[in-house]
Amino acid sequence: ALMAPDDGQDVDGILRCLLALEHSLEADPANSGVLGGHQEGLALIITLIGRYESMDNIVATGLWTLSNIAVTEELAVIVNRAGGDECSLEVLARSKRPPEMVVHAAIALLCNLVLHESLRPDLARKSALPRTLRALDTYSGHEWIQYTAIQTLQNFANTRELCEAMLEQNAVQRVAKAMKYFSDHEELLQSSNWILSCLLFSTDDGQRAALQAEHKVATIIVQSLKESTDHVGVHFTGLSALSNLGRNEDLVEDMVQAGVVEICAQALRMHKTHEGVQMVAGRCLVIVSGSLQAKQDFKKNSVGDLCDGVCERFPDSNASAEASEANRLYTQGKACCVVL
Repeated sequence: ALMAPDDGQDVDGILRCLLALEHSLEADPANSGVLGGHQEGLALIITLIGRYESMDNIVATGLWTLSNIAVTEELAVIVNRAGGDECSLEVLARSKRPPEMVVHAAIALLCNLVLHESLRPDLARKSALPRTLRALDTYSGHEWIQYTAIQTLQNFANTRELCEAMLEQNAVQRVAKAMKYFSDHEELLQSSNWILSCLLFSTDDGQRAALQAEHKVATIIVQSLKESTDHVGVHFTGLSALSNLGRNEDLVEDMVQAGVVEICAQALRMHKTHEGVQMVAGRCLVIVSGSLQAKQDFKKNSVGDLCDGVCERFPDSNASAEASEANRLYTQGKACCVVL
């Protein structure tokens, strides 16, 4: 129906066809491969998005259709080669603010493309990163645009070479703002903490100190963990970010003041069966164990008993190694205090 001659088409009919395609892709992911292999049909969808660029429903539905096709790396490459990336980036580059539904669809397509490492360098060269950051700024009150844009940034952050560009373009500021505005959106917090973890790992101590001074990164991360006490993903990514912040020893007191010991103790209690959470919580405790305030917080939160529990549950593991070291440093600190 979409491939009928132009004089036989009407806008409502085109929209109904695109909606039917979109719904069929959502109903059965196997249809993504079928449509992805239909080169003429794929090219036509992209042509229609450009031809009817002023008709928001057609543009948004066309972009969602492309996004639902690009569900594997092979199909994402096909959509990208057909010009799907240009459709998305054109929307995000418009000087006149596009409607939210169009922007959300454009970022969703971009997110699926950036997910695949082979496509990231080309998309970065085409200014996909600054356009995603611009969408975060422009649509700061739209929860799902924020979440999808944060997911896109998370995919960019999985390539270490692109982390530097993200730092240069003030990605941390945008991420921190989204975390504050949507503190009850646990998936957004999880992706945001992942971004912060990647950026803090890939940079140097000077940059870590600057990010802490300017954005209070430790406080923002700890607050996200307090907001999501039972969400294992938020805790794992947040504690990973804190451990990477702690690579700069000068920031230990900032971490302690933010409440890192209490939040680690909470994670050890809440996620007893998740070895990854137990490991990064133990690592954070090791990092801050030299602080006098931390030692007091250790006692207040019964950290010694919690670390013993980790060693019992996960013997001969990285989690038990971190917990044992945290307990050793804590016990050593108590002994020194007694001697003094």
